[in-house]
Amino acid sequence: MDATELLEADHQKVRSLFEQIQNADHFAEKRRIFALIRQELEVHSNIEEAAFYPLFAHRDELSELIEGSYDDHQEVRDLLNEIQTVLFVVSDQEQYAEQVEDKLDELMELVQHHVEEEEDELFPKVRELLDAEELEQVGVELEAARSENLAAA
Repeated sequence: MDATELLEADHQKVRSLFEQIQNADHFAEKRRIFALIRQELEVHSNIEEAAFYPLFAHRDELSELIEGSYDDHQEVRDLLNEIQTVLFVVSDQEQYAEQVEDKLDELMELVQHHVEEEEDELFPKVRELLDAEELEQVGVELEAARSENLAAA
């Protein structure tokens, strides 16, 4: 699988998890799904930052998009931490249920915006810069980075 296909598959997996959490009726179910969302987003961000973005950050036509992607990742991490605190630390979750929903909505909007930028702007430019063989090789490197991240988790 080439690099952009692999990253797009990650995007689809997160979209599916967001749908599941929106439809979850119980706090325990939201917690379980949130843990999966967090893991997916953290691993995805880590592999992009380790094995994808550095390949293109020096390219003038991509540097602004890459810089924005790093910023998006930090915002996502911050929101994940806020949601994590309420879902897993606060004892009276009912009191914070609306806050959790608001933060989840904010997270979903941020991730959706980030995904659209990557899929509509960044990935097409990357496909112009790399041939099929190079894209496949970067995909292999992303898979290796994913394995390292999952082993460390």
